[in-house]
Amino acid sequence: MDPLMEEQSSDPSETRSARRLAGGVVKKTVFPIEVLAGGNRQGADLRQLWQPYGVARDTSTGETYVADMMNHRIQRWTDGGSPETVFGGTFGGGLDQLKYPRGLALLSGSLYIADSGNHRVLRWDVSGGSSAVVVAGEWGVLYDRQNQVRANDASCCRGGSGVNQLRDPHGVFVDGSGDIYVADTGNDRVQKVSSGVATTFAGNGMASPGTNALLTKPEGVFASSSDVYVSDTGQHRVVKYALAGGDGTVVAGGNGVGGALDQLSSPSGLFVDENAEELGVPIINVYVVDTDNHRVMRVRDDTQAATLVAGGCLENPDYIVPCIQGGLHDPLRPWPDNDAELNPSSDNPPVYHFFGPSGLHVYLGTTVNITVADTLNHRVLMWFS
Repeated sequence: MDPLMEEQSSDPSETRSARRLAGGVVKKTVFPIEVLAGGNRQGADLRQLWQPYGVARDTSTGETYVADMMNHRIQRWTDGGSPETVFGGTFGGGLDQLKYPRGLALLSGSLYIADSGNHRVLRWDVSGGSSAVVVAGEWGVLYDRQNQVRANDASCCRGGSGVNQLRDPHGVFVDGSGDIYVADTGNDRVQKVSSGVATTFAGNGMASPGTNALLTKPEGVFASSSDVYVSDTGQHRVVKYALAGGDGTVVAGGNGVGGALDQLSSPSGLFVDENAEELGVPIINVYVVDTDNHRVMRVRDDTQAATLVAGGCLENPDYIVPCIQGGLHDPLRPWPDNDAELNPSSDNPPVYHFFGPSGLHVYLGTTVNITVADTLNHRVLMWFS
């Protein structure tokens, strides 16, 4: 079903106005949407990004950390301030270098980086320092084609399928106890590192796999107080596993690849709100970046009822028919009668238009602020809802 054929939200706590469209469809007026980082075309200058993937927000300071994937660096952007490269910036495997950084997690002054091209997770102190510490993935161990240890090498890190190895990790989450969960994308699994000891939590390699245990190219992971949620990207769904172990439960998608409200297409970033309410009833909401549908969905954990909360057709101008949800070119700018003028993705498209988003951060305050890495538009956006 076309997302515009559903009322986008029935949450009475959200203050918004709406207008009536053809056929009685209710559509909100434009939310405030802010460009937090990038938005200056693809590039390597300080104020540019090139396929940003992961985002982490320090809401106490207003700082936004961005994994600027193709520039192999971590950027820090401040509200109203100038951006700076705080880590990386050179392609390599040293402790001060990165190769295609992806997912980020921020906890207690430490930034955790899924350094996908180096098959490792790094921990870096945001207060400063030029080097980081490897906290997941084997450091300085090389393997031959039979997966046998060949030698030690300070350049780090050869990907593999051993319990202490990673292969192209995309997502990372750190809970309040310091346990690290890694979406080990290339190994089709989620690894858990607790007190330096790595185990396979879900997916390929589990000793006794249960229902929904097998994963295909998972890219996102989020741990709540009782469960671990995984973006099972290749199977277009989100699966929940109890921290204590056992079978997995599909909580979003799982109805084939597609663009209907109950479908996903290559989901990536995740956020879980354990303290939500609906009509006074406590519920759990799962926010998921629906990458190839160019949108962010909010899904009830128990009923799988889904609501479009960012991107997609949510804020598409009325004069753009049909809605353009994402892609190489954007809607005509700025007048619908100027057919000759198209706005290519590299020319900073309108803020309501995602193209292949990935990373996600959600702030749950008086309003819900949704920060999204708009990857193929080379920027980071915040939607105020």
